[in-house]
Amino acid sequence: MSIESTLATLNQRFPNADVDALKPILETIDDLNRLRELNLNASIAESFNAFQEHLEA
Repeated sequence: MSIESTLATLNQRFPNADVDALKPILETIDDLNRLRELNLNASIAESFNAFQEHLEA
């Protein structure tokens, strides 16, 4: 999964959130499994804040 895919999902689901602010954080992640997990979470998170909390965990 690409970072762009995760960001696109977040932008679609949470159009009023500052999704682009997460890009530098996502770009520091080298673990492909973690990026896949975050991509899935982007599509099921209850809110943008919930996604951010999952990202920071």
